[in-house]
Amino acid sequence: MTYVVSDLHGHLDEFKQLLEIIDFSEKKDVMYVLGDIVDCGPDPIGLVNDLSVRVNVYPVAGEHDFTALRMMEGYEHMLKTGERDPEFVGEMTDWINDGGGANLLGQGGAYDGRLRSAVGELVNRLCMWQGNPLVPVRDGMETVYDWGVENA
Repeated sequence: MTYVVSDLHGHLDEFKQLLEIIDFSEKKDVMYVLGDIVDCGPDPIGLVNDLSVRVNVYPVAGEHDFTALRMMEGYEHMLKTGERDPEFVGEMTDWINDGGGANLLGQGGAYDGRLRSAVGELVNRLCMWQGNPLVPVRDGMETVYDWGVENA
């Protein structure tokens, strides 16, 4: 069976629950995760790590993944240089208030660059599929499973 999901937003436990509900088989099933893997949820690094070791699950980076990477890279730049671009700080504040803080602060409540590295690798690796560029498409598909989470 082939499955397509999207908008996991750092919800590792719910993703694992979904795999149980559909009785996902690592031997015969395939799943495509169409973007928005991080942002908002409680365990974005856990989800990225989980997806990275599944041989039959193919994640594709989405707009939230790109935004999270850009925000974390900008934050690291501010830490290293001390520069504070007011426009970026405002954008980052909005991102954190919309749930991006889970990415920035991680589970320990302090900045953890591991997620930036993991998301950066995810974005860089998944912008191409078998040598062809991927073009993100939004809406137009029926929702099959509702996580019960409001996303921006």
